[in-house]
Amino acid sequence: MKKTVLVIIAAILSISLCASFAGCQKKAEGSVERYTFNGGIHDFSAPETGKYLVENGATEYVLVVPSSADSKIELAADEFKMLFKRATNIEIRTVRDNSDDPVLTDDNAKRISVGETTLITKMTESERKAFGYDPSILGFDGVRIITKNNTVYLLGGSMYGPLYAVYDFMQICFHYEFYYRNCIEIDTNVKNLKLREFNVTDIPDISTRLRGNNVTLHKEGWSFELDSGVVDATDIERSMKRYRYMDGTEIYLPIYTEVGGIEYSYGIHNVYNYVHPTSAEGWRNSWLSDNAPVNNSMFQELCYTAHGSEEDLSALIDACANKIIYSLTLDRWKDRTYVGFTIMDGGFQCTCEFCEAAKLRDGGSYAGAVIRVANRIMEKVKAWMKDNGQENRILNMYFLAYGTTEKAPVVFDEKTKEYVPANESVICRDDVFAYLCTHNDCRSIYWADGENKDDIEELIKWNAVTSHTFNWFYQQRYVNYSAYFDTFSMLNNDMYAYAILNGAENVINQGDYRGETVTGFGILNEYVFSKMMWDCTLKIEDLCKKFFKAMYKDAADTMYEIFVSEREHSMTVSQDINVGEYNYSRPRNASLYPYKAYLLPLMEKYEKALSEIEILKQTSPNEYELVRQRINTEYVAPLYLTLSFYGSKDVRPFSNEKKLEYKQKLTAIAEDMYFLCYESNPVGPNMLDFARGV
Repeated sequence: MKKTVLVIIAAILSISLCASFAGCQKKAEGSVERYTFNGGIHDFSAPETGKYLVENGATEYVLVVPSSADSKIELAADEFKMLFKRATNIEIRTVRDNSDDPVLTDDNAKRISVGETTLITKMTESERKAFGYDPSILGFDGVRIITKNNTVYLLGGSMYGPLYAVYDFMQICFHYEFYYRNCIEIDTNVKNLKLREFNVTDIPDISTRLRGNNVTLHKEGWSFELDSGVVDATDIERSMKRYRYMDGTEIYLPIYTEVGGIEYSYGIHNVYNYVHPTSAEGWRNSWLSDNAPVNNSMFQELCYTAHGSEEDLSALIDACANKIIYSLTLDRWKDRTYVGFTIMDGGFQCTCEFCEAAKLRDGGSYAGAVIRVANRIMEKVKAWMKDNGQENRILNMYFLAYGTTEKAPVVFDEKTKEYVPANESVICRDDVFAYLCTHNDCRSIYWADGENKDDIEELIKWNAVTSHTFNWFYQQRYVNYSAYFDTFSMLNNDMYAYAILNGAENVINQGDYRGETVTGFGILNEYVFSKMMWDCTLKIEDLCKKFFKAMYKDAADTMYEIFVSEREHSMTVSQDINVGEYNYSRPRNASLYPYKAYLLPLMEKYEKALSEIEILKQTSPNEYELVRQRINTEYVAPLYLTLSFYGSKDVRPFSNEKKLEYKQKLTAIAEDMYFLCYESNPVGPNMLDFARGV
């Protein structure tokens, strides 16, 4: 088992942060603090044996799949067959575990078993324990790969563990790596491969990892990838799973707007689904925030004190509990383990005298009132579950610590130098926890001035009232997607580890959440963040260099230089007093993006990168097209910024001929790639419209 080590620059952390770790000793000011924690397990023990899995271009192995396999196991089996064939050119034979095939009863048969086949289910409890397979330890997605006799067992947790066991198997045996939907590495033409004595346990540091950028979901630009012949539609469609990302709709219990209706929400900004005025059970006006816009139901925030009426508050809790109970009765949602009870977007928190009094008692936090309501809702739900045969079902509720409720209901104890609950009522039940959205600043935890301390410290504060958290990270400048943003200074190894240390078990990185605006090395973010959420001890620089080598081939070094240049410039821009690191700020001043000192040299480097891959035209023309498109994806940024800042000016630092050249190049890329552009200026979502209109 690998121990995870977290390194934090102590100078930026207050004494209270250090004091929160039991058993830690404070070092001198400015020194490095090291903390260890029991995160995931990443043990890839798999020595070679003297036997063969593939010999002389053939295999005697068969793939055993459960006869009653669900869609997740079917996907795992299909991915195994597909990747195995890519590596070996062998179409491995599949055997269902309810067949009369003799390989199922021969203990020495050569088999690869995916999921809980009858080879596993027929084991006694003591045999399974001796075998070393315990699903309860693996959680949602943990992996267990075991070799016994000649059989390799690909096992895992309750969601996608067996699928990720396939990917670990392929990585160990064939050096498989997934970088992007059109960039997959795997050994090919493998004629001989020895069997390994697998004893692999691979459990992610963050148990559920949700995608942030939408680069895996874009469809309009698929044609050029499919035309290359290097990838197919399956590679694109399965990108999210190959990143080991989960979709929240797979784990969240929906809440219906109306019992018996068809409209529901999966859990972000959903309290109006619980008690919508037009369909709520016993609607009472006291439930509505006095700060809510009554003409817009999407923002109808609740009053979590019911304006001081205990009778009305009890009715609100009953109505909300009944909505959850209704969803629990529906068989289609029987595997859902989380339910959201989340405030609306926009900051319409109630400010009635009772809410303000509660805020004062709760350490200046509006979240205390939300916690009390959530605790009471779950108390009723769990009582119903116990009385209705669902006492063994796992269900946890999360609420949003976001905007008006982001501040934790804690106070600082001067004696212990720790944050403690403001009062007993704000302590979350074991099945209630915060979905913490740390978004005020996106500065690095290394910044010596400590300007990001509040976001870091919020993790500590919430840890005082809840045993675990979900975390929503914001790592992008939303209104300036086409300018590189140094995401890795905020979301680095230490930030992930720090979140885990303080109870994080779910993370989503929002990033550019609006489609295929993948400039600013958004694809790199997708790859690196997916890897670090699984194992936060991986080195960012190592991951980046692997990515550039795989994605850009002969232009890897130049593209890496570009990345470093853009990253350094992002840090400079972020220190401008009128920009900062706030995610909604826009660098409006063209002087922050000087043409001759920054944009022109950058574009010259992109031209150099394009010239460096010319050799691929002869050696691998299909791959050349993909690599060219990957470079052009990033080339959009300086082209766009140059035209955006300087293209419409009467006096420009370049000629009309050069402007036309930039326009034609940007137009060609936009036409080719269907690029979108989400900016307040220029208006409109289409990069092509912008390029033509300059």
